[in-house]
Amino acid sequence: MLRNAFRRIANFFKSLWQRIHPLAEAAPATSGPFEDYLAGKMNPDTARKVVTDFKKLQLPLPQEGDFLKGTEGALVFLNRYGVVLRIEKTKPEFTDNIVRLGHNPLVLRPIASIKALDAIIEICPGTHSDNRERDSAKIKELLAKVGVDFWDDGAHNIGRLPFKTPQFPDGLPIVIDRLAVSKMSEHLAPVKKLLEIMNLDKDPQQHLYGKLSEAFHDAWHSTDGDAAKIAAFWNKCAASVKDGTLIAGWNEKRRDTYKISDARREAKHYERSFGAA
Repeated sequence: MLRNAFRRIANFFKSLWQRIHPLAEAAPATSGPFEDYLAGKMNPDTARKVVTDFKKLQLPLPQEGDFLKGTEGALVFLNRYGVVLRIEKTKPEFTDNIVRLGHNPLVLRPIASIKALDAIIEICPGTHSDNRERDSAKIKELLAKVGVDFWDDGAHNIGRLPFKTPQFPDGLPIVIDRLAVSKMSEHLAPVKKLLEIMNLDKDPQQHLYGKLSEAFHDAWHSTDGDAAKIAAFWNKCAASVKDGTLIAGWNEKRRDTYKISDARREAKHYERSFGAA
């Protein structure tokens, strides 16, 4: 009787394995926690495309504790290059008039954007993080004059460019999250109007990051030697860290909010991956 009981149990587990084994084989293995997180946040195909693009970018894949998890995706902070990689849904969850402004001098735009199915990978310049609430209020006021609402305002969403003006002698304050602004109306005022209001004769971001954007575009869309050109782009970023154009502001301790503390920790952790790559 006992032998028959064991046989029934063995047959049960054999039958169960036969049912689940094809499913286990059908599910493709992921590269790790970064891909798993993005797959849950977006979808598996998009997550795999992001991983593929990270490899093309010659960056190590983030592991658990290497990236900041957010509402729209993930952020990866690179100390050595002074940039932030924002991996976000192409269509934000909060869509009411939110627009990724591409030319406003007071809203930080990426050095480069990469479309990855339902995600967008943005390589964003790092800025100083020593912000003040009064600067947030001033930027909100200036943006409103050209039809832009800084709806998620506050010092937590303000950085400071290494670009000094008479109005801002410590550097130009800027909105660091493009999803923190929305359109007040369908038609925005020309960028030139805002430059005139601020008495600027040039776009500060184009002045600071224009050549880096050109170098990346040439590398990413190159038909030959793109790997070498991408490596050269990162070398230009590293040089821009040294000359103060790109700033790992999350390592500055002048303003230590919880977000900056998390970014500092995860950037330090991710930096170790370069030694292991």
